[in-house]
Order: sequence, then C-alpha cells, then structure tokens
Amino acid sequence: MIVLLDSDGNELAKCIAQSMADSNRLLMSRVLRGKGTLLRHYYAQGLRSVQVLSDSFVLRGVLETSWLGAERQWVVRLTPIKAQYGSAHGMLAD
Repeated sequence: MIVLLDSDGNELAKCIAQSMADSNRLLMSRVLRGKGTLLRHYYAQGLRSVQVLSDSFVLRGVLETSWLGAERQWVVRLTPIKAQYGSAHGMLAD
C-alpha cells in the first residue's frame, strides 16, 4: 500500500499501486480511501504534483487520470531523481 500526498505532505489517498511495465509510472490499481480528495486535487484545485509515500521513502511525481472502460484510472508519472556528483559530502575516498 502507498499513500499519495500533496506537495505540502497532506494525505490525499491510500492506494494499492503497481508499476507499469517499461515506464516510470505507477498505476493506482485500487484507491482504498480518498477518491473524492483526488478528484478535488486534480480538477477543482487544478493541481498535479504529488508525493508517493511507500514504506520509508518518498518519491515525487505528476498525477494523471483517464478512463479505462467505465473505471477511472489514476497514474503517477514519477519524476526522475537527479544525482549530484562532486559535492564535498557526496565524494567517496579511495
């Protein structure tokens, strides 16, 4: 189970998610709690940025939605993590 958060860290929804093959997207295969909150975030507030909380890590992404048959499908397109090299704190000594 994952928790979708807004950019301020407020809970939007609890979901069952699965990664989509060969992509950087997570499909919310089931929204357990917060369907109305997701709709308000996406449509009423016009916001797309979300955070995905899973166990002890947080990923950032962009919320997307579409219809698949008669069901609304929620997807988070994950933002690539940018590695920083060469900083004094990130360098490894031989």
